[in-house]
Amino acid sequence: MITRTGGTLLVALVIVMTAVFSIIYVPAGDNAELTRYVSDEEFRQAQMQVLELRSELSKIQSEDVTGADDSEKKRELDSKIDRLMPILEKHQEQQFAKHYIEPVRKAQMELAESNLREGVARLGFDSYAVNLNTLTKTIEIVTDDPAKNEQVRALFDSYVSEGIPITLENGNFTIVE
Repeated sequence: MITRTGGTLLVALVIVMTAVFSIIYVPAGDNAELTRYVSDEEFRQAQMQVLELRSELSKIQSEDVTGADDSEKKRELDSKIDRLMPILEKHQEQQFAKHYIEPVRKAQMELAESNLREGVARLGFDSYAVNLNTLTKTIEIVTDDPAKNEQVRALFDSYVSEGIPITLENGNFTIVE
């Protein structure tokens, strides 16, 4: 048997637990942040759908007559676009994260890249490339003459000892559109 005080405490406890649970559990709305991985294929599909929806919305807006049906159709299209935007935003965030280098480290690597580019240019190659690859976080040097590899390695030995990864390759250069 529950006494009057026990019953009051039980009701108060249920109210407090309900309030706490309702604060903790907030159902995700249409504009909730996406937390799962978004594949490239899913991104492309969402991107194409958004472009098609915006094209349709543009056609409706360019027409002279605006009736109740048109405004309802606009709201529906806007709603569909809003539901697809988290996919596009999450993919953009993922791409940024892949290529992110801490600012101090990036400045150090860009300075090394610039110095190496100048050094390699002085060696007199017909064609060469010195670039910072943000995906692999390495400086890539590509030259057309393997006979000068030792001279190039001498340029970047000090940077490698500082912990800056550098790769050297030889190859032919082609223009890629």
